[in-house]
Amino acid sequence: MRLVFLSVVFVLSFIVAAGAAIPLSFVMKRSGLSVDNVSWQQARGTIWNGQVTGLEVEGQPAGAVSLSFRPQDILQGRLSHDLIWSGPAGRGTAQVGLSAAGMNIRGGRAEVSIDTSLVSSRLPKHEATLRITEADMSFEGTDCTVGEGNVSTQGLSGLTAGYGMHWPELSGTIRCEAGEVLVDLSGKADDGATVKVTASLRGGGQMELSDVPDSHVEALLLAGFTNQSGKYVFTESGTQNRDQP
Repeated sequence: MRLVFLSVVFVLSFIVAAGAAIPLSFVMKRSGLSVDNVSWQQARGTIWNGQVTGLEVEGQPAGAVSLSFRPQDILQGRLSHDLIWSGPAGRGTAQVGLSAAGMNIRGGRAEVSIDTSLVSSRLPKHEATLRITEADMSFEGTDCTVGEGNVSTQGLSGLTAGYGMHWPELSGTIRCEAGEVLVDLSGKADDGATVKVTASLRGGGQMELSDVPDSHVEALLLAGFTNQSGKYVFTESGTQNRDQP
């Protein structure tokens, strides 16, 4: 039995050593990502240790990622890498597995900056930071098929002046629906108002306020919220937003 085990380890080690010389550019071109609105300027190194720079997702700059192969995962039947990402929108780390079908993310952590005016032209320009932890996600191309994780932000407090309210810290979870990554957030303000937000990382979403003090109602209506049975709702179409220049 021990001889069989050592033989298996030897064969796996040989495969790993041979595969370590495969250029990362070769793998990226055959990953299926290039036909799903993902592009890159350069892929350097090998699948053992490499870097992809000039990433763009659906035409938006995404920065660069560094990959380090995790040989210990082979014994568990997985081929994966430690990933470090940095770009205009933030930074993050995760364990990532690439295949012809797409990508799996495990243990993802990130801080992502979002310009609220890009979510909706009716929102004032303000940068909100999302903190993501314990994210486990699966993608086919750029479509999210499975997703879970935790997310929080204090970024909406910067919109206080626009709506005459003190926005609380919001926290919630990540999920996937119809290929999109959705974030569900909620929190309660000091004045008793409850804030619920569902947003897509591709743009668009809905914000719902309940138990709003009368003194804030006029400001919300002027900002584009609608009164729906005593709840004040703001909705933005992600499709319309992405079509804007």
